[in-house]
Amino acid sequence: MNLFKGIIIISLLFIPTMMRSQIYTSLPDISSCNGNVTIPVLVSNFNNVGAITLTLEFDSTLIKYTGFQQRHPSVQSMLINKLNNTLYLTWASVSSVNIGNDTLIKLNFNFLSDSAKLKWDTLNAGNCEYSNSLGNTIISYFKGNSIISTFTSPGLISPANNNTEVNNIVNFNWSSPNCASSYKFQLSNDSSFNSLIIDSNISGTNIGVKNLTNLNTYYWRVGAINIINTIKWSVKRNFYYANTTSISEINHLKQNNDQLLFYPNPCNQKYFSILNNEINCNDRVVMIYNSAGILISTKVLSSKDNELINTDDLTKGLYFIIYRFRSNSDIFYKYGKLIIEK
Repeated sequence: MNLFKGIIIISLLFIPTMMRSQIYTSLPDISSCNGNVTIPVLVSNFNNVGAITLTLEFDSTLIKYTGFQQRHPSVQSMLINKLNNTLYLTWASVSSVNIGNDTLIKLNFNFLSDSAKLKWDTLNAGNCEYSNSLGNTIISYFKGNSIISTFTSPGLISPANNNTEVNNIVNFNWSSPNCASSYKFQLSNDSSFNSLIIDSNISGTNIGVKNLTNLNTYYWRVGAINIINTIKWSVKRNFYYANTTSISEINHLKQNNDQLLFYPNPCNQKYFSILNNEINCNDRVVMIYNSAGILISTKVLSSKDNELINTDDLTKGLYFIIYRFRSNSDIFYKYGKLIIEK
């Protein structure tokens, strides 16, 4: 029994000694913009080391090795060689060194993707190994890392989606995402952006556009561009352009769209309703123009019911009404005349 106790005591004393002799080598996980990144090789309990053999693997299509920044003073003669997707770090000395907890070396890479990984080759014997000055292998543990890009797409601010724009100049604004160095602004009358009205590179986060075609739907988006010329697109938005409208434009719309029906018409009441208002469609907007073709009011129909439209801001006279709605991904228009009698 005493012998058994003695073995236990010796074992308990020996296990912490073994644990203290282990060298821990790690690469920190990094979140960064694309481009140049520096990754330190961190070591813990790095003591009584006479030789180093390290093998680091990576995908060079995602991240490329460009050199090193500094080596620890104790291992200044360390050799760093690259072959294809592998980095080899070797060093040896007749006398052992003690670094403790510190940075062994700093490696430089060009980060080219959304994410990448660096991993130590611990599967093949001898590829990741420390030994003391006597040539005995030191128990070691290795941890690789992940590099994640913080580059994001811009957020669109204005115009709001499905908005009606009436100004001569339409101002477009968007947020500045992390890592963006410039932007690409695209404007189209086609939701797939196959035909572009504007395709411009811009350094800032806004642009004003004029000379848009009246009574037309436009689509816009913004791409953020980073230092390695990767582009990330925002969501797309659309708006309806309805600046001061001429009677000829309204007549053109009348000839090419279904006619709206109102009740009552003529209207001498506080409200009127649209009888054929496509209640099962989305993004329904009513735009009311006076007889001079000037936009008087815009109302978004939010429910699926036949909504009553208030006439308080309408005086006696003739009005042209354009009803815009969306069915699936397509936008349609209807036109009608309303007489207000008050």
